[in-house]
Amino acid sequence: MPKFSQISIRAALLYLVIGGSVGGILLVSKAFGVWPWIWYWRTAHIHAMLVGWLLNLIFGVAFWILPRLDANGWRGSPWLVWSASGLLHIALAVLIWASIWPWSAAIFIASGLECAAAIAMAWHCWPRLQPLIIEPILHQKLK
Repeated sequence: MPKFSQISIRAALLYLVIGGSVGGILLVSKAFGVWPWIWYWRTAHIHAMLVGWLLNLIFGVAFWILPRLDANGWRGSPWLVWSASGLLHIALAVLIWASIWPWSAAIFIASGLECAAAIAMAWHCWPRLQPLIIEPILHQKLK
C-alpha cells in the first residue's frame, strides 16, 4: 500500500474516532440535559465525520486502488494528492475552528479549499481511469 494511502486512511480513522466521540458526547448531553455549550460542537462533529472521515478514506483508497499508469506501478505525480490532502485538512481546521468560535467567512473559505482539494484529486485520478482493452485471443489450430 502506498505511503499516501496509509497516511490518508489512518487520518480517516482518527477523524472517525474524534467525530464519533463528539457525537457520543452530544447524545449524552441531549439525553441528560448536561453541557448545553457542547451543541456548538455539532457542526465540528458533522464536518469531522463527513469531510474528515469520508473524504480522507475516499482519497486514500482511490489512490491505492485505481489502475497504475504503467507496468512499473507508477501512479502519477504524487504532489497533486498530497496537495489535495493538505487543502482538505486546512479546510477541516477552518471549519472546526469556526464551529467553536463563530466566524462568518469560514464556510466560504473552507468550501473553496474543499473544492480545490476535490479538483486536485480528480486531476490526479483522471488519467488513471482508462477503459479496459481486451485483446482478442487467437485460437490455435488443433493438430
